[in-house]
Amino acid sequence: MKLSLFLDPQEGISYATLREATLAAERLGFHGMYRSDHLTSTADHFERAASEAWSTLAGLARETSRLRLGTLVTPVGFRHPSLYAKIINTVDEMSDGRVDVSIGTGWYAPEHLRLGLPFPELRDRFDQLEEYLAVLHQLWGTSTGGVEGQHYRVDDFTVAPASVQRPRPRLILGGHGPRRTPRIAARYADDYNVDWLSPEETGRLNRNVDNACADIGRDPAEIERSILVGAVIAADRSDVDERLAQAGRFLGLDDVGAWREKTRESWTVGTAEDLVVRLQEYAAVGVQHTMLMLAPGDDLDIISLVADVVMPAVAGS
Repeated sequence: MKLSLFLDPQEGISYATLREATLAAERLGFHGMYRSDHLTSTADHFERAASEAWSTLAGLARETSRLRLGTLVTPVGFRHPSLYAKIINTVDEMSDGRVDVSIGTGWYAPEHLRLGLPFPELRDRFDQLEEYLAVLHQLWGTSTGGVEGQHYRVDDFTVAPASVQRPRPRLILGGHGPRRTPRIAARYADDYNVDWLSPEETGRLNRNVDNACADIGRDPAEIERSILVGAVIAADRSDVDERLAQAGRFLGLDDVGAWREKTRESWTVGTAEDLVVRLQEYAAVGVQHTMLMLAPGDDLDIISLVADVVMPAVAGS
């Protein structure tokens, strides 16, 4: 299993902190660094600074030399696909081909509404997503004929500069939907990502993608399987409660005990060894890559602990 770092900068994490954590991840051997793509806090703390995702990735592309870089997950309502294709190709060039691309329907209505961005019903956002992906393939030159849709229209045109990755950048698609999500993933995804679910639910959703691949004659092994999960860990079990309190302050939680009960399926609270056991459970249901959110996310000692203890233990999973 590959292990990457995930950060949520919309909760007030500065670029300097993001940079420091990313450089630590590169130095310590993580596979990649992925960050959320939100324009406001998603914890209803709208006073918090929220950096624009692809601007920071462009900076990190020049600060790093090996890490994969990307977002989890860019909503369709933030950028027109023609603009997104140009941004992606630019950062792909800046990183010498290390960009992973995600796109999804979006889920957090308040940021769209506060910023005056459209947020239609979920069915319409799925329609938009399918057209969005068709536009990206047109602009990357992996399909031809233009796109004439309800939401987007582009001519038979390819953007320049071309991406460094050929024939196009890797696409991460995710979601929990039982029908349209697996069908879209089977058609377009290089990586199917499941976030904040138990190993059992993750396995079920991966089987849905397998079945959707069979329906169109695609080998499901062509699609990498990844997860986004969280961890609050300490070097010693006696320190777990203090680490949990620090995590609560970092996440802006009013009741850390209630949060711990609510998130038992998606967050590991304990030691690095506890996290190893948890990730091995995900590996057993086919997960090949974990994007790991740590809380606090700016603690370089904990990032080092994960690299020293967790990474080698799951490398062969």
